[in-house]
Amino acid sequence: MVFSIYKNTVSAKVKVYALQVGKFRFLKKVDCFFKITK
Repeated sequence: MVFSIYKNTVSAKVKVYALQVGKFRFLKKVDCFFKITK
């Protein structure tokens, strides 16, 4: 499915971003992101 490929691409980018920004800020952003998408 296209969505699953898209999700894998996003999660890969998110992981790279997490390494750059640091774990705490990354988790905060992910938490906000999932609150918005729900």
